[in-house]
Amino acid sequence: MPRTSIRLLQGPVSLNRCKTTHATGVFGACRAEDAVRFDSLQWCMTMSDQEIPSFVSGAAVDTIAAISTPPGRGGIGIVRLSGPQAAPIAAQLVSLRQPLEHSRARLADVLDEHDAGGGQIDNAVVTFFAAPNSYTAEDLVEIAAHGSPVVLGLLLRRALKLGARLAEPGEFTQRAFLAGKIDLTQAEAVRDLIEAHPMFKRMRLIEGSSISAGVIDQVKQIASTRKKVMVCLDSNHTHAHVLQELSLYAPLTSKGSYCVVFDTVVEDMPSDYEWNRPWGKGNNPKTAVWEFLKSHPEFEVDSSIHNKLLITVAPDGYLKRVK
Repeated sequence: MPRTSIRLLQGPVSLNRCKTTHATGVFGACRAEDAVRFDSLQWCMTMSDQEIPSFVSGAAVDTIAAISTPPGRGGIGIVRLSGPQAAPIAAQLVSLRQPLEHSRARLADVLDEHDAGGGQIDNAVVTFFAAPNSYTAEDLVEIAAHGSPVVLGLLLRRALKLGARLAEPGEFTQRAFLAGKIDLTQAEAVRDLIEAHPMFKRMRLIEGSSISAGVIDQVKQIASTRKKVMVCLDSNHTHAHVLQELSLYAPLTSKGSYCVVFDTVVEDMPSDYEWNRPWGKGNNPKTAVWEFLKSHPEFEVDSSIHNKLLITVAPDGYLKRVK
């Protein structure tokens, strides 16, 4: 069975810290004295060959992409791609001043695709590492632009539109491990870096399936000792799985607090969007939320939160417990 990491946050956590902790690999939650977040990290060191999911098994058949630097503004931000189409996709993302060459940095321009004149948005440095001489043993490209979230988000969206898939948390390291580029000790060292994050001391890690009886009992026992609990669900995104998690964990939510269901945005994506996943339009966290609310009047969608955020992966996913 795939393992799911469950981390309980203890102590006050501001809403502004939520995305930061998520992007840096410390899977926390938002604004509460205590919070629970579920993240289905199918970590390669815990699985048999039969259990390894298709997106990390054997030779990669898809190309993954992600912003690999922490969120927010900074001097430099990096978008990383890995897989057989990494170089062709990167070549379409930017206007290269020289062709890509292994282990060589190339200057490039990030252009406005909506400007007929090809107006420049930013400058970038693009570095290509040809398989097998890269971190993942696949063709790998890193695009280093100025650290504007707008520019990095633009590059990532373009990459996904051109056929790349959004990388799962830790997937670059998973691919490196499965390809033999790093050993178990080195893989664990990456985890050690995550656990060295200053927020990690407020977390409790429980490994296993989020819907297994043993995990559920542990979470309930810990939650029962806290005055206020906030639940955040971000695991397998199928309707059935999320609905089961909601039935198991939403009752732990304190009155006045929230159960946040992430990635409800899946339902709002174009119908022809290719997820390459078992979930999609009509079968996702938002459809599970709709079904759950039919029989749980103690929860209401707090639209004021996503209206305030404007951009969120959890529209209609902020469930406030009112009873």
